[in-house]
Amino acid sequence: MKAIVNSADGTPRSPLDTPLRDGRTLIEASAGSGKTRAITTLVARSVVERERELDSILVVTFTKAATAELRKRIRKTLKAIQDELTRGASDDGQARGLLERNLKPGH
Repeated sequence: MKAIVNSADGTPRSPLDTPLRDGRTLIEASAGSGKTRAITTLVARSVVERERELDSILVVTFTKAATAELRKRIRKTLKAIQDELTRGASDDGQARGLLERNLKPGH
């Protein structure tokens, strides 16, 4: 996954390596930079790693089309995580990687 989220000190980080914080997270980037994937990953991590209810997460974007795309991708990723956990199979590499990362001993 491309490094698209920057930490406070300017160090590039992948959405998988960005610390999850309480409060607000701002993602600002140009078109085609991977914002939707970064947001999808951060939301999925919040649900999996922090056991947050999806209803407690607010994602804001600028257009109805972007909102619809985010909703679709977040649902698809969470469904893939559910499939991976219940059936042991998913065709979503992002979901599989997130689960593998969180099922490692000591994590």
